[in-house]
Amino acid sequence: MPKVDALLKMLFESDEAVADVFNAVFGGGRRLITPSMVRPAAGHGIALREQEDGQWRAKERICDVVRRIQWDDTKPDNHFLFGIENQLNPHLLMPWRVMETHDLSYGHQEREAHRLFDSGRKPKDSVEFLSEVPREFRFNPMVTVVIYWGEVPWDVPRQFTDLLKPTPFSELIPFLSQQTYPLLIPSEIPPKIIDGMEKFLKMVLKYVCASRDEKQLLALLRENPEYQTLPRDFAQGLLGLMGYLYKVDNKMEKVDMCKAFRDMEKRGEKRGEKRGEKRGCEETAKKLVYFMRENSFPEDKLQEFLAKQMQYSPEQIAELCAVH
Repeated sequence: MPKVDALLKMLFESDEAVADVFNAVFGGGRRLITPSMVRPAAGHGIALREQEDGQWRAKERICDVVRRIQWDDTKPDNHFLFGIENQLNPHLLMPWRVMETHDLSYGHQEREAHRLFDSGRKPKDSVEFLSEVPREFRFNPMVTVVIYWGEVPWDVPRQFTDLLKPTPFSELIPFLSQQTYPLLIPSEIPPKIIDGMEKFLKMVLKYVCASRDEKQLLALLRENPEYQTLPRDFAQGLLGLMGYLYKVDNKMEKVDMCKAFRDMEKRGEKRGEKRGEKRGCEETAKKLVYFMRENSFPEDKLQEFLAKQMQYSPEQIAELCAVH
């Protein structure tokens, strides 16, 4: 769903929004971190592939958002890494996906440590010689929050051990990865916390929370006039996130949200009835685009396949290929 992906990407380009999510999850709304602590984290959350020339190059982005949280500017190494993974549907393998993201981050840190170690430092002992890092080396930790924007219950494993087949040897359990993740569901965030968030994130959360109740939605629009008229792409992404299949006219620069909801009501369009099927097709299309590009399929053949086999319009193809 290209417009939804673009909307979520735009939301978390804001350092304030990233800090708000962190504070909502770990501080119950308390200001544990400030936007000024949120920094770029180049190289983290990206799967790399070693090329024939020995260089590592980006293969695929694993995590939607990764930022460095720097709590002490006088000591650049005083930081941790914070990831945000947006999900529109429950993901069975989410504990593994989070583990994979963290492994990539630690791998990036290890390569950097090796690079610095190889730049001239001589190993002090056999441990440093074997490890190729100083004895005092430690990883900067990483934590990833999953934001679930969907409707069906998140009834999938939360811990990696729940994905493992059972054995009769309980003695193994302490030595298995206990990886889990915090789950943030918009409807479960207290309204007081949402009210204190960055304005665009607050708007999206309020729309999503009100989307299941027509009276709440109308009250939201009535009480917040600034929510009534939105830029076209923002509105299209927001409607998709809410579960509506309404197609915004590409000729419109602004969308009257009240009118859009009235139009849908007249046509008898309901939320979410076809969304699961639609999103499933879109996820398949995303994977196909990635696979075909990874295997050097010509771009014209890729677009021809999307048009004929997936029955995508030229506009949908352009959006999908631009985002992915």
